[in-house]
Amino acid sequence: MLQTTRAVVLRTFKHGDNFVILKAYTECFGVRSYIVRISKRGSAKPAHLQPLDRLEIVVSESGERELHTVREVRTEKAYVGIAGDPARGLLLLFAQEVFYRTLKEESPDPELFRILSSARLRRSMQGQPRPTSTVAPSAPGPALGLSSRTARAG
Repeated sequence: MLQTTRAVVLRTFKHGDNFVILKAYTECFGVRSYIVRISKRGSAKPAHLQPLDRLEIVVSESGERELHTVREVRTEKAYVGIAGDPARGLLLLFAQEVFYRTLKEESPDPELFRILSSARLRRSMQGQPRPTSTVAPSAPGPALGLSSRTARAG
């Protein structure tokens, strides 16, 4: 039976040339494993399956299987500026690893899903990339909150 649900990507594993095993926390089913056919022209592109991406997926669910099939994948909101900012990328991968290792529940929990896909993590990861500078500032005092004025004895 086809069902539509929202999901958060916990981990992906390459399976052959055209398939990926997706481990995701879904709003309706909890933690589930799915097999996804990836292609450059199809609905599921490798860019849709990045760590902690929020997806809307159409899945073929059957009770007796442990590996379900994904029919369609749509990204709700993609992360912006992760590739150009190593600090954000590191935080994202750390959060993904923590969630992957701690979420084992196969029953739906809407409150846990809301926390997992919360806007706080999204807000910190979205927006313009932080500027990175390789040049040291000429006057570090103002950047550190120090004034260039000296106290005069008087």
